[in-house]
Amino acid sequence: MKKVKPPRKALGVVALWIFRAYCLFFIVEVFRVFQAVREIHPAPGNELATDVGLVAGGAIVCIPLLLIGALLFLFSWLTRGKPKSDAAMSEVQ
Repeated sequence: MKKVKPPRKALGVVALWIFRAYCLFFIVEVFRVFQAVREIHPAPGNELATDVGLVAGGAIVCIPLLLIGALLFLFSWLTRGKPKSDAAMSEVQ
């Protein structure tokens, strides 16, 4: 028997599309960060300091983006279609 998913309300559909668009934005931004980092050349003798700076710079960009994405995911999860209780379903049938 196929399980029927309850439909989302309009706010839930909008929240889901915003989350999907943000995921695409996150992928593009991470690609841009890696592209920018690739262009940085370390100073002679300071390779370790440059590597630490690159990791810190990547974290400064990625951590806030991940937090925003987590909030959008939570909002889209909370606005999903809720299944009706079994008692209400049996009364309808």
